[in-house]
Amino acid sequence: MIVKVKKEDLKEAVERAIKGVSARSTVPILQSFLLEASDGFLSVLSTNLSIGIKTRIIAETDEVGAICVEAKLLSEIVKKAPGEEIFIEADNFNNVNIRSLFTEFNIKGADPGEYPTLPDIKKGNSITLKQEHFKQIIEKVAFSAAKEELRPILTGILIEISNGSITVVTSDGYRVTTATSDLESDVKETKFIVPAKDLMGIIKILKEGDMTLEIHDKHVVLLFDTTEIILRRLEGEFIKYKDFLNLKGEEIRLKRSEILNSLERMMLFSDEKINMVVIKISKGEMILSSKSVKGSAREKIKVETEIEKARIGINTKFLYEALKATESEDLILRYTGEIQPFYIIDKGYINLTLPVKLVDEEEEAA
Repeated sequence: MIVKVKKEDLKEAVERAIKGVSARSTVPILQSFLLEASDGFLSVLSTNLSIGIKTRIIAETDEVGAICVEAKLLSEIVKKAPGEEIFIEADNFNNVNIRSLFTEFNIKGADPGEYPTLPDIKKGNSITLKQEHFKQIIEKVAFSAAKEELRPILTGILIEISNGSITVVTSDGYRVTTATSDLESDVKETKFIVPAKDLMGIIKILKEGDMTLEIHDKHVVLLFDTTEIILRRLEGEFIKYKDFLNLKGEEIRLKRSEILNSLERMMLFSDEKINMVVIKISKGEMILSSKSVKGSAREKIKVETEIEKARIGINTKFLYEALKATESEDLILRYTGEIQPFYIIDKGYINLTLPVKLVDEEEEAA
């Protein structure tokens, strides 16, 4: 294999493909890129067996072929290469020579035949949407996906397409977050679940422009520019989240910046095990308090509500993350009871968080 490519093109391709490389793996080949040179193009492939990424750049190809190269090492070489062009040559013994201006690197590659084959997927049901649009709506809900695999389905993000809109949902069993946004065109109704960790890793490389989302029986494919990303679908039934979105109760209107700033101060004294803020609500004000072995904090903020008297305990981190995902300065919270779900509502966004049971000691702290 002998190719010449522009450094900036290869740098961008490597930055995209490295999102599919296993950081830690018992299979060494998964820590490598597969480089494939064809007539006029160089493809960079990666996979961790959960996702697969293939991105292609223009190249001057003197000899077609393929080679596996350690991903992290190639990434650093490309970043530090001094010239505007990079030459890559690999022989039949998997020796790789990389040159740029007067700098030369010689590294040992691996047999490309050992690299896992990406699924051969035919064209499926597709949706076209803006990359930035998709990125923003996923970021709104990803924080509340389960981190532990006690219930594997909850480590995923549910994506539903219907009635000209896209809805994304996550839940870790203690909270549910949904975000809905309109699509530019009506498409066939569908829904699927993909691992939140994998999706969050790859949306970082999304920029401006259109992308295509293709839905298949076992995979979902993202296509944009000259890049193809294959995600496995999670099998199983997601929770019936609509059953939990009971928006009854009393409204509390307040400023986003005020409650976020207050929570940041409360978090200085949240107990590491409980990590709870106690909230007391009455007409015109909300009192937030927290305590730990370090001390305690208490603060009042102005709100608009018809609630005469109420209290609730909530995980401080959960409440902060949910509020941070909102956009509007004027927010609506909804109180349904001391031991009932607490809601945060914004345009196209709903978060439900289960409360922490309060005892008299915590009431006194408030």
